[in-house]
Amino acid sequence: MDYRAEMARILADYTAASRGVLEHLTEIDAKTTRAGGSVFDRPHTEPELDRPETPPERAAREARAERDRQARTATHPRRYPAHGREEVVYPSDWTDVDRARDEDDGPPPSWVS
Repeated sequence: MDYRAEMARILADYTAASRGVLEHLTEIDAKTTRAGGSVFDRPHTEPELDRPETPPERAAREARAERDRQARTATHPRRYPAHGREEVVYPSDWTDVDRARDEDDGPPPSWVS
Protein backbone atom coordinates (compact mmCIF):
# COMPACT_ATOMS: atom_id res chain seq x y z
CA MET A 1 0.00 0.00 0.00
CA ASP A 2 1.36 3.42 -0.98
CA TYR A 3 0.80 5.75 1.99
CA ARG A 4 1.65 8.92 0.07
CA ALA A 5 -0.97 8.13 -2.56
CA GLU A 6 -3.52 7.32 0.14
CA MET A 7 -2.78 10.57 2.02
CA ALA A 8 -3.00 12.53 -1.25
CA ARG A 9 -6.41 10.92 -1.96
CA ILE A 10 -7.66 11.73 1.57
CA LEU A 11 -6.44 15.32 1.24
CA ALA A 12 -8.12 15.69 -2.17
CA ASP A 13 -11.42 14.35 -0.78
CA TYR A 14 -11.21 16.70 2.18
CA THR A 15 -10.41 19.69 -0.05
CA ALA A 16 -13.31 18.92 -2.38
CA ALA A 17 -15.73 18.48 0.53
CA SER A 18 -14.61 21.66 2.27
CA ARG A 19 -14.87 23.60 -1.01
CA GLY A 20 -18.46 22.36 -1.37
CA VAL A 21 -19.29 23.41 2.18
CA LEU A 22 -17.69 26.82 1.64
CA GLU A 23 -19.70 27.37 -1.56
CA HIS A 24 -22.89 26.32 0.23
CA LEU A 25 -22.23 28.74 3.11
CA THR A 26 -21.43 31.54 0.67
CA GLU A 27 -24.77 30.99 -1.10
CA ILE A 28 -26.65 31.02 2.20
CA ASP A 29 -24.83 34.19 3.26
CA ALA A 30 -25.73 35.90 -0.02
CA LYS A 31 -29.41 34.93 0.35
CA THR A 32 -29.47 36.09 3.95
CA THR A 33 -27.85 39.38 3.03
CA ARG A 34 -30.36 40.03 0.26
CA ALA A 35 -33.28 39.08 2.50
CA GLY A 36 -31.87 41.06 5.42
CA GLY A 37 -31.84 44.25 3.37
CA SER A 38 -35.61 44.13 3.11
CA VAL A 39 -35.87 44.47 6.89
CA PHE A 40 -34.50 48.00 6.62
CA ASP A 41 -36.85 48.95 3.79
CA ARG A 42 -39.82 49.10 6.15
CA PRO A 43 -40.10 50.90 9.50
CA HIS A 44 -39.36 48.68 12.45
CA THR A 45 -41.21 49.27 15.69
CA GLU A 46 -41.14 47.24 18.84
CA PRO A 47 -44.50 47.13 20.60
CA GLU A 48 -42.84 46.92 24.00
CA LEU A 49 -41.17 50.30 23.46
CA ASP A 50 -44.39 51.97 22.28
CA ARG A 51 -46.41 51.35 25.44
CA PRO A 52 -45.83 53.07 28.79
CA GLU A 53 -44.21 51.17 31.65
CA THR A 54 -46.63 49.83 34.26
CA PRO A 55 -45.99 50.38 37.99
CA PRO A 56 -45.09 46.69 38.65
CA GLU A 57 -42.66 46.75 35.72
CA ARG A 58 -41.08 49.97 36.97
CA ALA A 59 -40.77 48.54 40.50
CA ALA A 60 -39.16 45.37 39.12
CA ARG A 61 -36.74 47.41 36.97
CA GLU A 62 -35.78 49.61 39.93
CA ALA A 63 -35.30 46.54 42.15
CA ARG A 64 -33.02 44.98 39.52
CA ALA A 65 -31.04 48.21 39.25
CA GLU A 66 -30.62 48.39 43.04
CA ARG A 67 -29.61 44.72 43.21
CA ASP A 68 -27.07 45.27 40.45
CA ARG A 69 -25.68 48.35 42.22
CA GLN A 70 -25.31 46.44 45.48
CA ALA A 71 -23.64 43.54 43.69
CA ARG A 72 -21.14 45.93 42.06
CA THR A 73 -20.25 47.57 45.36
CA ALA A 74 -19.95 44.19 47.10
CA THR A 75 -17.60 42.77 44.49
CA HIS A 76 -15.29 45.79 44.36
CA PRO A 77 -12.90 46.21 47.28
CA ARG A 78 -13.02 49.39 49.32
CA ARG A 79 -11.00 52.03 47.55
CA TYR A 80 -8.94 54.21 49.78
CA PRO A 81 -8.73 57.92 49.03
CA ALA A 82 -5.57 59.38 47.55
CA HIS A 83 -5.23 62.04 50.27
CA GLY A 84 -5.65 61.91 54.02
CA ARG A 85 -8.07 64.82 53.97
CA GLU A 86 -10.48 62.60 52.02
CA GLU A 87 -10.18 59.73 54.51
CA VAL A 88 -13.12 58.89 56.73
CA VAL A 89 -12.33 57.03 59.94
CA TYR A 90 -15.17 55.15 61.53
CA PRO A 91 -15.31 54.20 65.24
CA SER A 92 -14.95 50.56 64.20
CA ASP A 93 -11.51 51.49 62.80
CA TRP A 94 -10.26 52.89 66.11
CA THR A 95 -7.62 51.11 68.13
CA ASP A 96 -7.41 50.95 71.93
CA VAL A 97 -4.92 53.85 71.85
CA ASP A 98 -7.39 55.95 69.85
CA ARG A 99 -10.16 55.22 72.35
CA ALA A 100 -7.90 56.09 75.28
CA ARG A 101 -6.87 59.35 73.62
CA ASP A 102 -10.54 60.16 72.94
CA GLU A 103 -11.39 59.61 76.61
CA ASP A 104 -8.31 61.59 77.82
CA ASP A 105 -6.79 58.53 79.50
CA GLY A 106 -3.16 59.53 79.38
CA PRO A 107 -0.94 61.25 76.89
CA PRO A 108 -0.82 60.11 73.29
CA PRO A 109 2.12 57.90 72.37
CA SER A 110 5.24 59.81 71.48
CA TRP A 111 6.67 59.74 67.98
CA VAL A 112 10.13 60.18 69.40
CA SER A 113 10.38 57.06 71.55
